Amino acid sequence: MYRLLFLTFFVYSCVFAQPKLFRFLDGATNTPLQDADVYTDSVFVGAANYNGNIKIDASGKYNSVIISHVNYYRRIIPKDSLAIKKVFKVTKRDNVLDEVVVDSRADKDSTTLPYTNFSFGMKIASPVEASAGDKITALKFRVTNAHGVKGLNFLPFKANVYALDSITKLPGKPLLPQDIVVENKNGATWATKDISKYHIKVPRQGACVVFIIPGLESLDEGFYKTFTVMSKVGAISAVPYLKLERGSHKNSGFIYDSFIDMNTGITSPQIWKRIKGARYIMDVEIEKTRK
Repeated sequence: MYRLLFLTFFVYSCVFAQPKLFRFLDGATNTPLQDADVYTDSVFVGAANYNGNIKIDASGKYNSVIISHVNYYRRIIPKDSLAIKKVFKVTKRDNVLDEVVVDSRADKDSTTLPYTNFSFGMKIASPVEASAGDKITALKFRVTNAHGVKGLNFLPFKANVYALDSITKLPGKPLLPQDIVVENKNGATWATKDISKYHIKVPRQGACVVFIIPGLESLDEGFYKTFTVMSKVGAISAVPYLKLERGSHKNSGFIYDSFIDMNTGITSPQIWKRIKGARYIMDVEIEKTRK
């Protein structure tokens, strides 16, 4: 009797643990979304085939399925939706890429396309416009909503100040002993944080203020309450955003994330890249050095 029950449970488990076939389509044309990268949270599953199909373990231990393609908005599908639907549509972007694409023929440390979708584990930095030796007394972030979703500008995030590397001129060593939490509970235009107690001074090589979205572990820690939220472009990460300033700017910013090489299709690990022709709006308050 017990052997029969065990066998029945084993067969049942095997059947329902098998990966199921899902399909991803262009939201406007209903054509297959070929070569879209599919992740369960941060774990790479594979690329959709020429029919837009891929097998996913719908019973695995993860929160969401993430669909990423260089020409489409990144779509985040809550795991519960996999039990309801097998076909999902992804929205194509108009002249803007969801992911930063690096032209290997250009400067290897720079990218011309800024992010418009923020996600867990990202860092964004802007140079501090101050002289060496000036004391940084406060950090300021121009928080905003995105894709028609309200309330993102109320969400907390973390921040730090990094010295610029004297050789690469990219963000280098953190100047604060640890990342600090910034909250914008009142939904003000600027989220600010007093750091005068740390007595941080701008080093000779320069510094940058860094906006940090914690990784997925922040959900388990209770830092964020929700993984995704529905927007006019589909599901997006429920994280705060920064206002973007386009156009030529002598002090363009930096992005820390993974990047796709347009020529090889290879995705890099998370690294810092310069943004050409744009910056996310962050600022500092300083106390000038007396001379």
